Amino acid sequence: MREKQMMKSNERADTENLLPTGRAITGQWAATSSYRLAIADNCPATSLYQLARTARRLVVIARQLVVIARQLVITARQLAINARWSVTIARWPVTTAHRATPSVGWLAIVMLLVSLSQLAFAQSEWPIFRGNQQLTASVSGELPNQLRLVASFQTEDDIKASPVIKDDVVYCGSTDGFFYAFNLKGELKWKFNAENAIEAPAVLLEGKVLFGSLDGWLFCLNQPDGALVWKYKTDNQIIGSANWHTGADQTVVAVGSYDYFLHGVDLKNGENLWKYESDNFINGAPALYQNKVIFGGCDGFLHVVNLQTGKATSKIELATYVASSPAIVGQVAYVGDYEGRFFAVDLEEGQVLWTYDNPDKNLPFVASPAVSVDYIVVGNEDRNLYCFNRKNGQRIWAKRLSNRVNSSSVIAGNKVVSATMDGMLFIHELATGEELGSYEVGSQMVSSPAVYQQKIIIGANDGRIYILGQSDGNR
Repeated sequence: MREKQMMKSNERADTENLLPTGRAITGQWAATSSYRLAIADNCPATSLYQLARTARRLVVIARQLVVIARQLVITARQLAINARWSVTIARWPVTTAHRATPSVGWLAIVMLLVSLSQLAFAQSEWPIFRGNQQLTASVSGELPNQLRLVASFQTEDDIKASPVIKDDVVYCGSTDGFFYAFNLKGELKWKFNAENAIEAPAVLLEGKVLFGSLDGWLFCLNQPDGALVWKYKTDNQIIGSANWHTGADQTVVAVGSYDYFLHGVDLKNGENLWKYESDNFINGAPALYQNKVIFGGCDGFLHVVNLQTGKATSKIELATYVASSPAIVGQVAYVGDYEGRFFAVDLEEGQVLWTYDNPDKNLPFVASPAVSVDYIVVGNEDRNLYCFNRKNGQRIWAKRLSNRVNSSSVIAGNKVVSATMDGMLFIHELATGEELGSYEVGSQMVSSPAVYQQKIIIGANDGRIYILGQSDGNR
């Protein structure tokens, strides 16, 4: 079965450009045009059989063009959201692209998106776990090779949550039961007593701060002053980040709990809209895909749930449980499982495109992947940092680090930032895996790094949140 999946992955490689570069798209259209011209020249002399085969090929090409068009619309929406543009494309329904016949209009979209894809978007905020709603943890900013401590903030217990940042303010909870907001100098702005340990990363949304606690509460605070707006109760602990989708008149917040349910909550008032039941604990954060969220859990399935209805549109079996969060690029989800396998899953087809499996090392992928245009980077409990080809799952490099990797890596430009369980922070070159620099925090890190204004912000089990970068005197 896995060999067939790998073969299918290779056959579909040309249509899996979900974040296309100008070169790749131009090549696809040029190849398609040349092929159609060749068919037109030869058609008068062909047999009926050849004409039938040609017709089938044209159908295949048309389907491929529709797939490309649909992927481009999805990419346009993601770019518009990330850049906070009011772009009409962001509102185009993907279902229309799915049904549409390729036309001159789509050619215009292709040309527009080729231009957009060349732009390097600066990371002006890090408002959610992994930096964006698709949880890809990949930004265009640059980082220094050698890190220095710029500032830090001390809490009273372990930091297991991952920080989020907006407008030069860092937001993060601690297992001491408090949620903190402080500036980049490490100066406290406000704190909120949640009365229980906080391991879940926060979400910054419409002037609100949302986070879960280990006693099952989802809190919504006022971002400027930390005042409680509302709180919502689940029946077990929340350790993953929430996500959201805004429809015509409502913003739905989705959060998973150890009570087996994904909860849909109205951002406006904290009221329950729906509950979707899985078959086991939900550990990670749901990733956004169109108006749906994608999440894995201890039931061994990848769930696709519509955020308006709370109903599953598909449920894709991965065989064993998933402790991490998926990353979404186009219509493909990337996620690892607890037996050391890593998957690329087509969300439209509901099937696995490729699988990485090393039978000699089957330790868990607890960390979530970072995904760029060409690469996937993810750490493992076997102490290795892996880099895969995004299109076919081929392993490009693996680097053995100083200890286990439970923290999720981040891609920043041509560099990868990773943290280990013995308190080391590493910077590697993305394409080659060459180690470029390191910094010793000295305490375990399960918190994942955030990248903001050429700085790395990460929590550690010594209760401190570190702000690392290049000091002003050495730029």
